[in-house]
Amino acid sequence: MEPCDVNERLSEDVLRMIMWQYVFTENLQSLDPYTAIYNNRLPLEAIVVSSVCKKWRQVAFDYPAIWSQIHFAWPRDTISMYMALRRQMPLSIAINESAWQSNYFQEFQETLVASMSTVERMSVTWGGGLLPPPTALTSFVSRLLNQKVAAPKLWYLHLLFRGTLQPDISIEFPEISVIRTLDVSLKSFRFNWHTLKRVVAETSDLKLSEIIEFLGAARRLENIVLYHKGWNYSGDDDDSEVAEIKSPRSPATLPNLRVFALEWCGRKFADQLVQTIRSPTSSTIALSIVRQENVSMWKSLPDFLLKILRSAHTLALEIIGHKLTVAPPFALIFQAANSPRYRIYFDEVPNMRMRSPSARAELCYSQFDDLLRDLSSMSFDNLVNVAIHSRRVPNVVLLQQFSQAFRDVENLCVQGYSVDHVIEALQSSNNPASGHYPFPKLRSLDLRGSRFDHDQLNAMLMNRKGWATDLEELNLTLDPKQEARVDSKLAQSRKITLRKVSRSVSTYQAEEGDVTDSSDDGNWGWEE
Repeated sequence: MEPCDVNERLSEDVLRMIMWQYVFTENLQSLDPYTAIYNNRLPLEAIVVSSVCKKWRQVAFDYPAIWSQIHFAWPRDTISMYMALRRQMPLSIAINESAWQSNYFQEFQETLVASMSTVERMSVTWGGGLLPPPTALTSFVSRLLNQKVAAPKLWYLHLLFRGTLQPDISIEFPEISVIRTLDVSLKSFRFNWHTLKRVVAETSDLKLSEIIEFLGAARRLENIVLYHKGWNYSGDDDDSEVAEIKSPRSPATLPNLRVFALEWCGRKFADQLVQTIRSPTSSTIALSIVRQENVSMWKSLPDFLLKILRSAHTLALEIIGHKLTVAPPFALIFQAANSPRYRIYFDEVPNMRMRSPSARAELCYSQFDDLLRDLSSMSFDNLVNVAIHSRRVPNVVLLQQFSQAFRDVENLCVQGYSVDHVIEALQSSNNPASGHYPFPKLRSLDLRGSRFDHDQLNAMLMNRKGWATDLEELNLTLDPKQEARVDSKLAQSRKITLRKVSRSVSTYQAEEGDVTDSSDDGNWGWEE
């Protein structure tokens, strides 16, 4: 029986679907040949799929959609070919420094202006450092924004110029749904607020009342990222902006919201804003809150969110470490019944950047411990899920206080360099009169990504047998590199201990992977 050629069995409709999935990109700037090669992509995918075989070539040249994405950094002949083969298909275009330096944008500019009525997506960026974008390029974009060039089908607009564009009037693009720009005020798009679905924008020129007005009008929003203030902002003018909101406003109902992020705002500003947002419980609201010097994270938390926190069923605490950050922010994540998921970042005060990495680390861990103490003083009636992600796990005494406050917790996840303090804190006191029974309802314990003492873990599980709910699930990480460094006798002892551990729980998962190396202990992510 002759083998069947799968290619011959594929219908043209199926081939078109395959081609479109392969060719389409949301990030139009990734079509730049230099960017594409850097990201291990083939920059001219339409040409690639048309070169597979005769059948694919015939289908590709008769399928104008795959030729409709054009980057003006491409060779002249390639741009001409794409412009011809896309016919009257709605056009997606990208322009950047490479396009300008090639001179092909200038050559095709008038052709592009004549085709703007068919453009549905446009990305224009200029990252030339301190050099401003060329006047001709700025003029082209300004003609579009000032309605001197019609773009009735434009629904995606990405502009990155940093302060060089000033539209004369409010912009009216009837189909616009995605805006990514830090250079044009949201006020300019007032006509289009009701059509927007995704927004990345700067709002430093908007007052609190105007942001609330925007959210109330843009009911179709799904993803929002607003950059409100710069790093030098201290939250001092919050009082005046909040005072302008003299009477309760109708909630900004966003039924399709997935993510709302507001970068760098004051506590009172955030407090007033989150009270106006009504969104699904599947959504996430992220706020980056300015924290005044010598003010704890607890006192920096907006009052409205504190009420939600008290009824939370899920709580996570993180110290976000990254070598590029001046000082890593804390993150407090929580969710209550019938509420969105809140992710609150407490950014460090400006003078933190003047401290050495080790000094920043010590101060951050100290403040992290203070936050745990504040949380331990609260009463949580619904809390069942808790996670802690910190390079340095708090001491045993503090963890014991924490566990007594959260007696109803059923699922606990802790990730750090070593979780031995956690394991010790999960055991009952040797003195029965103390009445210390940490997390008696615990059912799931996740210690993945962390080092631990095998014998201590087994002893803890045995200790809990007599007074706690049986542990149903245990997740660990075993690092082959670390296991290889111990002698054979100790390695065998660990295997025996882990077999005992596995029999103590209903579901035991020990995955192989890397755990945090001790070489950066005490300096996690704060390298100069």
